[in-house]
Amino acid sequence: MGIRIARAAGLAALLTGCAQIAGIDETSLPPDAPAPTSNSLTIERISIGATIVRAPLDLTGQTATYYVPADEAVSSLVAVPATIEGNKFVGAVESAAIVEYTLPDLPMPETPILRGIDVPARDVTAGFGILEHPNPTNPLETDTLTFSVTSDVAGAGAETYQLYIVGAWAARSLPAPAAAATMLAITDAPYATLSSLTARPLERFTAADSILVLRYGAPNSQLQGALEVPPFEQTGTDAISGALSTVPLDLTVTFPWDSAAIAARFALARPAPAAASHVASWALKAAPGAGIANDAGPTLAAATIDITGAQTEVTSSFGNPFAARWPTVLSVATSMTRSHLVATLNNLPVTLTSELRQHGAHTLPVSFSAELPAQIELDGALLSVDGQEVRAPTKPAILSFATTTPHTLYSMAMFELVPNAVEMPTAAVYKHIFSRTTAAPRLVIPADRFVVGKSYVLRIFTWQGGFTGVAAGDLRPNAMDFSRAYHDTAVFTVVQ
Repeated sequence: MGIRIARAAGLAALLTGCAQIAGIDETSLPPDAPAPTSNSLTIERISIGATIVRAPLDLTGQTATYYVPADEAVSSLVAVPATIEGNKFVGAVESAAIVEYTLPDLPMPETPILRGIDVPARDVTAGFGILEHPNPTNPLETDTLTFSVTSDVAGAGAETYQLYIVGAWAARSLPAPAAAATMLAITDAPYATLSSLTARPLERFTAADSILVLRYGAPNSQLQGALEVPPFEQTGTDAISGALSTVPLDLTVTFPWDSAAIAARFALARPAPAAASHVASWALKAAPGAGIANDAGPTLAAATIDITGAQTEVTSSFGNPFAARWPTVLSVATSMTRSHLVATLNNLPVTLTSELRQHGAHTLPVSFSAELPAQIELDGALLSVDGQEVRAPTKPAILSFATTTPHTLYSMAMFELVPNAVEMPTAAVYKHIFSRTTAAPRLVIPADRFVVGKSYVLRIFTWQGGFTGVAAGDLRPNAMDFSRAYHDTAVFTVVQ
């Protein structure tokens, strides 16, 4: 394959004498190895708050390994451990190679998630995007908020109110004013009554965050009133006051909808999802991270879509009072699911999903240009029937799939199916084993990822748009508009 390991001080000693493990061959370097060269993977931390903050990611405690096919037949993979130089992993490999690495996920899982990249570039840059403001701190149990807010309309029983903090990424519903009243008043509400919008515990807000009080009404959960509180640092006993302004509903989103055509696309997937499970929805948000393919932010309007065929068009008025800082992003998602009883887990049920999604400016057509992957094969075996058996690979496994047109990017996540509880489980759930991003619909998977007796599912993604620098090795999302699709493969059990 023309991919060779480069000489590096101490590397030969590190690899010599290590045992071959499940198709990963850690051996000494050939005597005719060329002059040293290297691959690199640079990680940028992208903090998405009221603004985007970019900084080098601290890689302390993280690891990375490059994997090089030993020959054209990929009979084994030579593992080359990487070193850390600042926010960069460096591997002594002569040309583009697979790299697997860990990142400081929060909350940290029991076993670190392995990510992988396989693109035709020696020097790769990836982003670690996270909803946060830099240097977050945890609140105290005694932290409270007192509200004295005047609504822009008198209470009529149909309004809903929300506190939404961009940066600390926390929110809670607020009681509406009494009938015919406009004052929204709460005294000493515990900060702990807010919900974290991330997977992390609550964090205090800072002067870098945006504190919003929002009023919603029908139809389509429109944002109809808004207050942005002047920023300040949370101290423990804090007051939020001001008056909501009416949001002009001066913008319109419109796009055609064809439930039958979309259902026909899902019907081509194998295993096929259940037609009766078809759901669809759309949402408009003011998103600080819009330009990096992230739609987190306050909702401007949202609704489900009638997929019975009665609805042929989606249309809604809306307004974005934050447009000067946060662009409007339209996200449209439609999905189907299927169920399977996992024999290796005492027939616990698992739900598997196929999805089409589009993200971008509300003025663009909704085309769902990313395709569901087809003809998914693992070492030549078609993964098309839930519950099938796959023989444990004795060398690196080749996963391949097809689309009718080339896509911008592909990715895959491998999950082991496990019970949802130690005692009296009721369902099987996904345990993330590793992920891989690739420029081609073909992946090489180390054989030791497959354990005899365990059941797995692969979730395969296709992307159109969103990433303009893939050919140069830049895997940071840098465009607002993209389409993404994914399909969960057949559940399979590994056997001898």
